[in-house]
Amino acid sequence: MATHAVEATGLRVISMYVQEYFHWGWQPYGQENDDGIDGEIIPRTPNGQDMGVRIKVQSKSGAGYLSSINAQTVNVSPYSNKEQLQEHCDSWNKSNEPVILVYTNAEKTNSRGHKYLDLKNPTAWWMRMDNYHHDGSSIIKIPRGNLFQEHTKGELVKMVKPYLKEWIHCMQLEPDKGDLKLWNSLHLLDEAKAFYKDWGAGNPTLEIGGTTYSLNVSRLGWRHITDRARKDRVALSLRLLPIAKKILEQSKVIRPVVLRSRDLYTMWSSQTLHLGYRARVKIEGRIEKVQVVVKVYRNLRYNKEKIWLYSVHIVK
Repeated sequence: MATHAVEATGLRVISMYVQEYFHWGWQPYGQENDDGIDGEIIPRTPNGQDMGVRIKVQSKSGAGYLSSINAQTVNVSPYSNKEQLQEHCDSWNKSNEPVILVYTNAEKTNSRGHKYLDLKNPTAWWMRMDNYHHDGSSIIKIPRGNLFQEHTKGELVKMVKPYLKEWIHCMQLEPDKGDLKLWNSLHLLDEAKAFYKDWGAGNPTLEIGGTTYSLNVSRLGWRHITDRARKDRVALSLRLLPIAKKILEQSKVIRPVVLRSRDLYTMWSSQTLHLGYRARVKIEGRIEKVQVVVKVYRNLRYNKEKIWLYSVHIVK
């Protein structure tokens, strides 16, 4: 069987379990990148909300990669020599998000000892690779019980929990003196209002998915940030405005999290989204988890979008 068809089987298995059984998202890459990553898993909460972290996936499929199998391990040789495996492991170890290898094998043996391909129900195993330490050979030893099946979802949830709690996969920013000029302001409301007005007058932009849009720093966001119903959070949000600006200036490299999505089923085919831009920010010697929220309105019928700054806060 052609190599591309065998690899397609592996990607199909990953997509099936992730989307149909986990109810998560799966994003295949157009072509293999420098790290050998073929796609990413998008973990979601039970109500479908993006958790804000990705699991990078290397897919290998076919009996040709199988070195041996015993009672304890499935031994796979995904690369031609140990140096190539070492290079990939070094790269994966530097990843700020978890990386897994999924090995799929459709080759089976019948009662007569004859081998055949069961493309409908191939067997798949998985191994975490961003903390994998091999023995210097070209072989990856996957525990035989690490089957990539329905129950794997629970294992992957455990794997991403530290990322969700500590945001260790998020960009870390070191604010300068200007970014903290409102932090200890004695005239917070007046100075924050002046900063907000200047920010909006500077024609700020935001990049989403490789496209640059105008960012409206306007009354919509100011009304939300200063809403009395937010009580003590108002002052904190005002102090964080310069840091919010710094975070959004990095939108080209920060992947936003979909916090809320609402489709408006009208003749206009419109949609509203709330996107969270997250960063770890060092403030007064502590690392704080700062999230900036932007509101996106999309008119799908006329292919138009409008984006506003909506809020900024520290996530505990």
